[in-house]
Amino acid sequence: MLKSEILLWSMLGLAPPWLRTTGLDGVLLRFRKKSIALVANGEAMFYQIRVCPRDRDCLRFLWWPNGDLTQKATPYRMKVHLFGATSSPSCAAFSLRQAARDFGGAYEPVVASTVERCMYVDDCLTSVSDVETAIKLVGSLRSLFAKAGFWLTKWLSNSEEVLASVPEDELTKSWHVHALDCKLQERILGVAWNVQSDTFRFSVALPLRPRTRRGLLSTVNSLLDPLGFVAPVVLEVRLIYSNLCQMG
Repeated sequence: MLKSEILLWSMLGLAPPWLRTTGLDGVLLRFRKKSIALVANGEAMFYQIRVCPRDRDCLRFLWWPNGDLTQKATPYRMKVHLFGATSSPSCAAFSLRQAARDFGGAYEPVVASTVERCMYVDDCLTSVSDVETAIKLVGSLRSLFAKAGFWLTKWLSNSEEVLASVPEDELTKSWHVHALDCKLQERILGVAWNVQSDTFRFSVALPLRPRTRRGLLSTVNSLLDPLGFVAPVVLEVRLIYSNLCQMG
């Protein structure tokens, strides 16, 4: 049944749902939905997932003893997924969703739903309505990940009570420097998040680019804005670029 489903999706030119990474915009919107925000990261996520023995030849590499290129190289194969491989994100997404199916029944439905809908590769971003629910969700997520052989760490929240419920060595490093003051800012999927005010912020540093169409396009795209908050500002520049293209 699984093979026939995969064949059907491939005929449509799509990846099966269980192999797709969750949409970036959807994760960010759910993160903005409620008042208590939660952020965590799966440590060394790819390295915790083994590659099937039949597929390990795709991850062969050569190793020269002591870095001496005059010696004979030894071929090795990766037994785990590695950062940079095109397949790693989808394999991680599948593994997490499988963990939610295998162990989610022991927890409230929101726990499995968080794993399936609020994870972007190894980043977990979600929000809940009150502190009590947040503390319970943090404990359940840590437990579920541990059962699956993962470690959810680098926790951060805009609630001091929630952070107090997490072991200090599992909090993000930036919290140890600033705690919950106005300077505590974390990059959330590439977007700057001020934790105390619970707001997204954008800092513009115009890079030096040649005055060409390519240089203009590179400058515009240097500002990451998945949800389009600054689209009204960037629109005028994009119109200039469009006019330049028409003028040749």
